[in-house]
Amino acid sequence: MYAIIFQCLRFNYVVMIYYCVKTDEFLQSVLDIVSRGGSHYLQLKVAQAKAESTIQKFKNRYDLDITARVRSYRLHEQKEPQPVLDLVVLQNPALCANEQVLLCLIATLPQHIRHGDGRLLDANDWIAQIYAEKEHFFNVSDRKNRLCYSVTHPAKTDTAQKRIASDLSVYELVQLPYSKQERKQADIVKLEGWTWRLDKDYQKYKLLQLETAFKDAQKAKGRGDGAAKQDSFIQSELDILQRMAGFRGVRDDVFKLQTPILGLYRRYLNRPCQLELKIPRYVMKRSRLCKTFDEMIGFRT
Repeated sequence: MYAIIFQCLRFNYVVMIYYCVKTDEFLQSVLDIVSRGGSHYLQLKVAQAKAESTIQKFKNRYDLDITARVRSYRLHEQKEPQPVLDLVVLQNPALCANEQVLLCLIATLPQHIRHGDGRLLDANDWIAQIYAEKEHFFNVSDRKNRLCYSVTHPAKTDTAQKRIASDLSVYELVQLPYSKQERKQADIVKLEGWTWRLDKDYQKYKLLQLETAFKDAQKAKGRGDGAAKQDSFIQSELDILQRMAGFRGVRDDVFKLQTPILGLYRRYLNRPCQLELKIPRYVMKRSRLCKTFDEMIGFRT
């Protein structure tokens, strides 16, 4: 057995760390791991100066530098199965501007732990027993602690008209049922699957932004090329929605967010909508742009 493991490390070396420079690439990586059985996560933002040392700490603590074969062996070993962890790292333009890096640790537990065989009731306690130093992991199926992707955006306080930075959840990872058409087209047997969707608070935020855009367009009526000027206010908000990551749940939410636009045109501008309403394209899997931490940091320079 040790000879087999040595050969894996010698000839089939795969590190379970995924470096991403685009948001949709990060979301797709997380979705792939959870779809394959990842059940617990830890997500945190760290300063760029401390990111490499934090990654090295996680790498040593959770054995992230193992091969796919050793990973499978640990999960399915009969006597003492162990959890395996993957780390997804992101630095997109927004994080780069704030000199931050987003880390997402995802734990995949052995089959008997995920299904609960009576010996170990709490997966977090089980992880804590294995690792002397540990962080608190959350269950991806827990509705109160869903895995979300958040952005920092300026917001106004209630007491003072100063703009402060606050986190707004944009995407959340959920299990949604497949439609009959989706199951037929993709030959899917399962009734539901993991996907990203827009967070409820973000949807409310975008609806307010859309209505604000219509109010601004209404004020611009009669100035210069009136209709074109008005449409530009609306199109700027639509462009943001149409560039969202095109996952199954996100596409449905964007479609729902654009539905009121036809009525808002009649309400505020008293004319039909002339703009093309589109939903985001599906996220296509592609080869990774970066494979190391240095490549990720140097991608924007």
